[in-house]
Amino acid sequence: IEATHDREVLVADTPTAFARETIRLLQDRALQQRLAENGRSLAETRYDWQVALRLMDEVYANALREDV
Repeated sequence: IEATHDREVLVADTPTAFARETIRLLQDRALQQRLAENGRSLAETRYDWQVALRLMDEVYANALREDV
């Protein structure tokens, strides 16, 4: 997933870091809002079915052009 720490998601590599990020998120309303908005935008622009289908159509069209 093409997400960035502190923009669309919070990333933690250890249990302590995970706990710290969880507490931070629970205490910061602006962070909650920003992650929610950015995460939704990322999902809609990169991982929506319509976007995926368009990309697949392009792949198939390019493959067909190469065979001709």
